[in-house]
Amino acid sequence: MIPIVRVYAVIGIKGGVGKSLISIALAREMSKYYNVGLVDCDIDSSNIPGMMKLDKGMKLSKDGVRFIPVWISDTLKMVSLESLGMGRKKAAVTKEGKQHQQIIRDMIQNTVWGKTEVLIADMPAGSSDEFLGVMSIFDHIDGCIAVAQPSTAEDFYRVIDLCKYHGIRLLGAVENMNGTMTECCVSAVCPVCQKEFNPLGKDVIRGICNKEGIPYWGSIPLLSDKIDFNELHPAIQMPIARIVYNIRGVETV
Repeated sequence: MIPIVRVYAVIGIKGGVGKSLISIALAREMSKYYNVGLVDCDIDSSNIPGMMKLDKGMKLSKDGVRFIPVWISDTLKMVSLESLGMGRKKAAVTKEGKQHQQIIRDMIQNTVWGKTEVLIADMPAGSSDEFLGVMSIFDHIDGCIAVAQPSTAEDFYRVIDLCKYHGIRLLGAVENMNGTMTECCVSAVCPVCQKEFNPLGKDVIRGICNKEGIPYWGSIPLLSDKIDFNELHPAIQMPIARIVYNIRGVETV
């Protein structure tokens, strides 16, 4: 039995939409209120340790069987295939679907979690083996946070359908790469026509959320500067704050 109270999955059918970005930011913010575990469930390209600039790996516990997660703070710990030394940088992990499921199961079930009230699962792209593997580990998933781009409307509809099919509550959505923002925190504008530069479109996911009755937590533009997870960009803070407020509200009902 895994001693974790609540499980939230960050999902998006298409790869590269920003699931890991939201997972890390959400886990950090949630750790201000709870003891949080962050799981990098992407077997093919685990990248959370790299994004967080973590150079220390997971170690074995005294029993020589279970793993000790990487502690990021007193209330936040993380497990990842890369931190186990299996998902080496620039190296491909080629496994069959059932092997993927078993790796995720072993990584989560054989970790010494200690007191963990909330687990954030950064899901891989797609809706098949890895997703089903994580679902099979827990008795329930308390909710999904969808991440989508304006250019991936069809994939967002697939996320909606996936949650309906498995009976999982879709808590809401974040629209990533929605418009642009310069270092001066203003929208990028074409110097010739003076129109705002939106290479991937704008507010497409917002429109779907309004149509389908799904909570829309806000958007994150294409940012010109690198992400610092120790001090989140204001454009990222607002959607994350809304997600945390929603989750904490759900828990107090």
